[in-house]
Amino acid sequence: MHLETEFLKHKVQLSKHILLLMGSIVSIMIFVRLYEHNYVQAVADTFFVIIVSYGYYKLTQDEKYFYSVAKTTLITAFTVALILILKTNDIHIGLLWFTSIIYLTFYYLGQTEGLKWVAMMTLITTLALLMLPNHIAFDLEIFFIWISNMFFIVGIMRRYEQIKENAEREIIKHQERLTIEIEEKTKELQALNHTLETRIDKEIEKNQKQQQELIEQSKHIYIGEMISMLAHQWRQPLSAISSSVNTLKLRNMLGTYEADYFDERLNRISSYSHELSQTINDFKDFFKTTTQQESSSLAKMTTGVLAIVFPLLEAKEIQIEKSYQSHQRVKTYVNEVQQVILALIQNAIDAIEKNNIQSPKITLSIYQSNTMSILEIQDNAGGVPVEIIDDIFTPYFSTKEIKNKTGLGLYMAKSIIEDHCQGRLEVENTKEGALFRIELPQ
Repeated sequence: MHLETEFLKHKVQLSKHILLLMGSIVSIMIFVRLYEHNYVQAVADTFFVIIVSYGYYKLTQDEKYFYSVAKTTLITAFTVALILILKTNDIHIGLLWFTSIIYLTFYYLGQTEGLKWVAMMTLITTLALLMLPNHIAFDLEIFFIWISNMFFIVGIMRRYEQIKENAEREIIKHQERLTIEIEEKTKELQALNHTLETRIDKEIEKNQKQQQELIEQSKHIYIGEMISMLAHQWRQPLSAISSSVNTLKLRNMLGTYEADYFDERLNRISSYSHELSQTINDFKDFFKTTTQQESSSLAKMTTGVLAIVFPLLEAKEIQIEKSYQSHQRVKTYVNEVQQVILALIQNAIDAIEKNNIQSPKITLSIYQSNTMSILEIQDNAGGVPVEIIDDIFTPYFSTKEIKNKTGLGLYMAKSIIEDHCQGRLEVENTKEGALFRIELPQ
């Protein structure tokens, strides 16, 4: 498990320090043994230092060598202790070595394996002490004290290992509980995410339906406004046709028929009829829906809009100022852009009428900026109030008092330019009035 792996890493790191410490101490003892002319023990200590150094090297290479290094170190240390006991007079130091080995045995091998090794090493050491030559002094009292100390150490180490193993088991159980809780929470979160995705999909579908309803509603209002413009454009030609027909009827009744006069009046009627027919064609092209983008310029699109709205501007005595500095072609949905231009000009006309501007004027400017073609539509109606300028592109927001105005115009205009044509539609106030800016990518 992950926790046991972490314990092993810490044990390996501590073992490296223990090996360095033991190697350093025993290296010093080698010089002491040589000074005492105890060459057997010096050789044993040298062998131990070599084994410890090699074990340290193996642990730095890979942690998987931990248990093999531990067992090799314990066997070597136990052998050195036995040599101390059997081949020198330093029985007490040998027993001290053995005591230290017990600590390391439990640390390296754990409780179960450690008990086996301690029992085996105790038995071997006891037999070695009993086999000591008679000329080597052996204190039985010290031996029993040492044996008692062994049992005391084993008892403490066993209890320590039990506590450690119980703690490890509790930690592992706690980790398993946390893992189960995390898995349950993950499942709950996944279920919640699925629910949220379903709700989001439903809301998106709902918003799309509402968007479509707004578009349809906007189209109906827009068609009504266009019909009003069409009626306005037809009024003068129809009036002229009616006047010419009445004049011809009157002359016919009076019997004052003049061929040239009749031909001139009939030509006028034909001209007016052609104008009406052309107006229908202009409006038909304007309403034509296209599913593919076309290549055109903002100048050409604006000119097409002015052809439709010009009679209305003329009737309201609104001056049009044009500054076309660019005729760069763009690929876009031409009819939709023209509808937006018409809506912005219509808004300017409404603002001029609402504020009773004495010298009304609408300025149309077209120019280039980097990779964008830009059309600016500016009026001199005083501008948009600062407190609402950030809201005019939101749906259902309107400052108009006419009941059939719903506030969809600017919202739909921004949606067409930005969502459908990948451009930008912005507004700002100037010294004279409001300025709407259409930007289309080339």
